[in-house]
Amino acid sequence: MWFRAGIAMLGAFTTMLASTMTNAALPALSLDLHASEAASAWLVSGYLLALATGVPMSAWASRRVGPTRLWLIGLTLFAVSSATCAVAPNMAALIGARMVQGLVGGLLVPVGQTIIGLVVNRQRLGRIISMIGIVIVVAPLLGTSLGALIVDHGGWRAMFWASVPLCVVALGLGLRFLPKLETGGSPSLDWIGALLILAGLPLTLLGVTSGALPGALSWRVGTLVAGVLLIVGFSIRTLRADAPLLNLNLLADRSFAACAAIMAIGGAVSFGGQFLLPLYFMEVRGETLQATAVSLIPQILGSMVGFPFAGWLTDRYDARLVLVSGGILAALSTIPLAIIGAQAGNVSVELLIAVRGFGVALATTPAMIAGLAIVERRHFSHAAPILNIFQRLGAAFGTALIASVYGRGGSMSALTRFHHSSLCLAAPAALIAVAAIVITRSPAGHSSARGAAALKRNA
Repeated sequence: MWFRAGIAMLGAFTTMLASTMTNAALPALSLDLHASEAASAWLVSGYLLALATGVPMSAWASRRVGPTRLWLIGLTLFAVSSATCAVAPNMAALIGARMVQGLVGGLLVPVGQTIIGLVVNRQRLGRIISMIGIVIVVAPLLGTSLGALIVDHGGWRAMFWASVPLCVVALGLGLRFLPKLETGGSPSLDWIGALLILAGLPLTLLGVTSGALPGALSWRVGTLVAGVLLIVGFSIRTLRADAPLLNLNLLADRSFAACAAIMAIGGAVSFGGQFLLPLYFMEVRGETLQATAVSLIPQILGSMVGFPFAGWLTDRYDARLVLVSGGILAALSTIPLAIIGAQAGNVSVELLIAVRGFGVALATTPAMIAGLAIVERRHFSHAAPILNIFQRLGAAFGTALIASVYGRGGSMSALTRFHHSSLCLAAPAALIAVAAIVITRSPAGHSSARGAAALKRNA
């Protein structure tokens, strides 16, 4: 069971690894392909937007061809698009191949979670799902370092080739060991709904994440409004459709809706912190990029310990208790960041961010576990992408909020701007605890089941 789950996680690992490997190659490939910085930046932002766009399509595709087959097809296309990136003759071709890579990669994370949910005993679902959290934390960090190493020794094209053997190994293991899961029928694609969400989600993310950047305000607001309207249109159509692209009726369940809301809030707290903390070390303390990377290791270690511990606790106890504890711990460990000084002791700072990483893991992991545990197995292919979409939207809003607060400090010192931004992260962390207490409470006022199943359906 653990071995099969590990194979399914390879898809998420490959996707997240590729999300940051390109960062180290931007100067080299820009020079080689005679591209501007703006064009090169689309290799990163375009990939991330395409990554988010692929998520909602995973539910329909998983039911159409089956989760395991879709996972295998996705990995194959990811390998092909990676090879296409490696041989791209110009920047336009490279950006196009990179966006295809991101679109396919967006399928792999929720489909991998669906496979795990279907093959794993629910009593162990928490411990195994939590491993994906470690993958999502470690892979991007490893990607930055690995990308720099490959580019330094083999050039930027070798960096894209590096993903191919990893995909081949995963494909071989998947073909040999992953079970063939039922397709659940052959639903027709809701083309109108697909077009609405495929346009609405990236436009919303683009409008949100560009909010703190210089440029025409009308363009940013227009992009955001257009994206939100398209998502609203998608939601209305989906709720009325006989065979929806995503079964948003799952959100009518108060417990599942609470899990989705916590995923969004947790995404904001987690990714907002990942954006803010490096600024403290680089701009407040004046550390180099390499020293900052070392200073952030305790936060990573705290998260790596927190994810499996959260999974173990959720399997044994009421998920609400874990969420409340994690939300409180994340808030209490974030508040000191709003008063910490530039000359604070290294041990104190590192201990603080390690505790925060641990708390954020406890405040987010049980929501994903419980969200999958409380739905019927036939709805796994819908539940996983819905929870992922909420997390990505929350991450975009959280990052944009912190970037806006920190960037618009005017004449304030970097330390003052850091303090103000930290306060913006503490409140949402505490809100996770409130959401877990109030929204996920069963009608009787208590939970009648243990573990992730404690968040039962309120039909």
